[in-house]
Parts: sequence; structure tokens; C-alpha cells
Amino acid sequence: MGTCEKICSYICTCQFFLSVVLLLWVYMLQDIARVNANSPLSQTLAEMWWWSKFVVLTQFWITVEPLSLDYLQNQHSHLGVRNYWVHNDSTAAERFFKDSTDWRLVDKECLVLRGIWANNTENMLRYLNSTDNLRKYLDMDRNYSTLVAPVDEHWYYDDLPFEKILDDIENHSDEKLTSIYFSYEFAANESQPFIWKWYNDLYTNLGFDFKDVNQGAMFRGKQLFTTHTFVYHGTKQRTRLHAAPPADYFTQIANKKLWRLIHKRYFPYMNLYRHGSLGIMRTPEYFIADYAEDRIPYVDILVEPGDMMYFSEWQVHEVWNTEPTLGLAIGVRPAKPLGTKLFQEPVASFVLYNLLLIPQAIIFLLQKHRTTYTHGSKTGMEGCISQGGQPHTWGYNGTTITRYDLKMIDGTCVMAEKVPNYQVLESSKQISTHSWMPAQAKFEL
Repeated sequence: MGTCEKICSYICTCQFFLSVVLLLWVYMLQDIARVNANSPLSQTLAEMWWWSKFVVLTQFWITVEPLSLDYLQNQHSHLGVRNYWVHNDSTAAERFFKDSTDWRLVDKECLVLRGIWANNTENMLRYLNSTDNLRKYLDMDRNYSTLVAPVDEHWYYDDLPFEKILDDIENHSDEKLTSIYFSYEFAANESQPFIWKWYNDLYTNLGFDFKDVNQGAMFRGKQLFTTHTFVYHGTKQRTRLHAAPPADYFTQIANKKLWRLIHKRYFPYMNLYRHGSLGIMRTPEYFIADYAEDRIPYVDILVEPGDMMYFSEWQVHEVWNTEPTLGLAIGVRPAKPLGTKLFQEPVASFVLYNLLLIPQAIIFLLQKHRTTYTHGSKTGMEGCISQGGQPHTWGYNGTTITRYDLKMIDGTCVMAEKVPNYQVLESSKQISTHSWMPAQAKFEL
């Protein structure tokens, strides 16, 4: 056997794979120590131990308990905001897209391209700010997977014609919330040609091909990227803290969103658990404001109609809709080549986590035989646990989205709104995330 054959044979062994994992683990520990150079030793060691458990156990869907906020004596990582104004800077879009590919820069800052209509007054997306205009310009006969959240009941997805969806959104009753949520099909040419045409025109006017954001990643001869669309109304919907593997170019078309973002190095303190096949992480309906004593630093970004925001992979965020009007937003999630995504990651813990996630990601893509996937399920849960295997979920209480707990009682799965201060109680370890503590006495056992 020749030298090349011996090398190839070794690379394909488990021994080689484990050696790589060990080296990356040492690299991860060194990175944590470097970031915590000014931290107490107890914080450094606690974060080393937590990340070591996280990168291994999460692969098997085992949730790692968060560190106590008492360990967080040194706020070692912060996020900033970098704005690019189209109306008075002809280079704004070029610099925005160029900077979004600088993985060291976006580890420290979120980027916002402000006022993208300024030099593109003909783009028709800007007029899609009411249900009347959606009816005027878009195809009403198409069916979409629609998120429906009745008051105090399990949310679910239903297949509805767009005309019906708009009727329900327009009513925005206190009995249920209806929205198109994370639709991967809505902004496609075969779905809504009007949206597709003017969304592509938006990127062209800014000086880029729509597919440029994907940096040429391919799978089975197809560009690897997904658009995701939101159509909703008002301020009642909000999204708890969560994090996802892909980066995002997010364009706000109607309504406004307040984004609150936390640096991903604070994963150990936020009680995140694995939610989806591709490693998506979410909290038990936690919000930044409810963490004790503002121990975890965050940044607020208000995104208005005509703004495009970019944030990097695994960026922890929550989102609030701020206006009592129709909302429309479209994002693009580029799928970078696996090798690029693996090593263009400044947080060493995620280099190792992403490496271990690659086999599952490949299996996911092969099983789907496509580059997009539907979000959610018909019922939103199976048995008496939610997605991610947790005995809690989110729901609509008639006023806003909040936390609901699930419990099997006399053979029936009961869904009850949690006490309002659940996050404070759970973060301080007074109760666990599995504790049954309903807000209304009628649900108490």
C-alpha cells in the first residue's frame, strides 16, 4: 500500500475523526480562556465545562442545564449596530454586503441597510403595506400553510387560500391569531410572481444578484438558499429568544420590528434547548427583560419599512412587532458551503458543534430531496409534549403570545397558561422548566 493510500485509509477511520474532535476541543477551551481573560476563574471553568457538555450532549437531544447567572461576573462579549444609509451614501449597499461576509466583523456587530427604497422608488414592494394592496397585486387563489393560534388552545398549521388568510388577518380578533409564519414557499416565482419579480429587482437595484448572498453554494445542481416570509397584523405576536444555524438578510416591508439580540457567547446562561433537525435552539419562551438584574447584555434594533438587517449564524434574538398595522417581511438565509461555514466561525465552541452537526445536516438534506422545507406541523405537538420534547409550548391568551404548560390529566392533555413570572422562578432554580404552575386556579391539581 502506497503512502497516499495509507493516508486516505487513515483519514476515513474513527481514530482520525476523534483526533480532529480532540484538537478542536482544545482549541475551544483556549478560546473560552482567551475571552474570559478578565473573568474570575470560576466563570472561566464553568463556561468551559458547560460548552464541553453542550457540543456533545445536544447532538443526542440532551438538554444541558444553564449556568447560574451568579457565575456571570464579567460581561465578556457585546454586540453593536452598524448602519448604512442609502439616501446619502452611494456606496452603502456595496459596503453592507461586503461587510456581511466579514465573519470577524459580524461577530461583533449587526448590520442594517437603512432606506432601501431611497434610490428605487419604482419598486412595488413598498406598496404592499395593507390588505387591500395585497389583494390588488397578489394571487388570492394560492394556498399556504397558515399558523393559527386560538385563545388558550394548541396552535396548529392549516392549509388555507390566501384570500381566507387575509380575511382572518384583517379581522385580528381576540379569539385567534392568524399569520403566514416562516413560509418558505410564499416568495417563490411559482407562488407569487409579483413578489418574486420585485424582490429580485430590489437586489438588482442595490447592485447585486439575488443569489449572490448565497456565495455560490449548490446542492444537486440547485442554489442553496431559502426565502422565508411573514404576513401578520399588529403587535400581539412576538417571538421568544432563539438561535438558528443560518445567517439572515431580513427585509422589512410593512410594520416595524424591534429586534433584541444577545451575543452567542452567552449561550451557557440562557437555558436554550435543541428544537429542530438542523440544530435550531430555543428557550422555554424566555425574554431578555426577564433575566435577573440585566446580567446578560443585549442590543436593541428597530427595523422599519425599507430596512434590511443582517445577523450572523447562531445569533440569539427575540422579535417584537411594534405597530397596529399589516406586517410583511421577507428574509433570505444563505446556505454556505459546509467547509466555509465550519471555519468562518469566530466562536470556537460552534466550530466543534457545527462539525458534529454535519452528518445530521447531510442526512436531513438527503431525506428532503429539496432545498426548502415546511415549518411546523398540523397540530403543533404530538402526545402531550411540544416540538423539542418539552412539556411546554407557546400560545395566545387573547392579548399576546406567552408560555403554556402541558400536562396529561385523566387521559387528556391539558394546556394552561403559566404564571407570569415563570422565567424569574426558573432562572433562579426555584422551580424547574417541567414544573406545573398554571396562572389560573382552575387548572391546579
